[in-house]
Parts: sequence; structure tokens; C-alpha cells
Amino acid sequence: MTYGYEMRNGIVLINQSEASVIRQIYKNYISGMSFSMSAKKAGLNIAHSSVKRLLLKKCYLGDDFYPAIIDKETYLKAYDRIMANRFTGHKRRKDAVIHTVFEMGIPTHSFENPFEQAEYIYSLIGVK
Repeated sequence: MTYGYEMRNGIVLINQSEASVIRQIYKNYISGMSFSMSAKKAGLNIAHSSVKRLLLKKCYLGDDFYPAIIDKETYLKAYDRIMANRFTGHKRRKDAVIHTVFEMGIPTHSFENPFEQAEYIYSLIGVK
């Protein structure tokens, strides 16, 4: 069952204690906290990727199967922030890529000790 809900007699109901954690995660994230910190401050210690997936779950808006835990405005604020950060994050990373070309000199020595040999071979690697 999805976090925040429980099944009773074939009906999905809101688990109030989990739902309050979910609401707090949304509130924390919208206020500017990171994924991980949003969950941690709400009392849930999960990976940032799990927090992102939780924030993007449309079932929390409610549908024919799930009762609503959050309102559409809250969902959209979190969604907009995720999308804005996603695109600016990729842009920053893409712009920060530096292409480095390495070259290796020709080995002229050989060592019996494998550690000395490795150290020597690595010393032949340089930046072009």
C-alpha cells in the first residue's frame, strides 16, 4: 500500500499519522528545503530520490481510489519547484563539464614489485 494510506475492508483510507508526515514533507520542500532535509525534518529518513517520487505521486491529490491527502495548489507548488530545479540543475552540470584529454608516455622501465610498477605506469599519465 502507498505510504499515507491503509486498506480496510477493501477500502483505501488515509493513515492520519503518515498523511501528516506527507503534508509536512510538501510544506518543507515548498519552503526551500532539499528533498532529504524535507523528509528528515518531517521525521522520515529516506533517500532524496524516494522523497522526489513521493512528492510526484498524484494519488495524494485524490482520485476514484485514493482519498486526497494534499490539495492541488500544494502539489503544483512542489511540482513546479521540482521541474525548475531539474532544468537548472542539468544546465549547470552540462555547462560545468570540462573535457580533458590524457596522454601516456612510453614505459622504459619495469619493476618486479607490482606496486612500484603501478606507481611508475601512473606517473606516465599526463594531461595533453
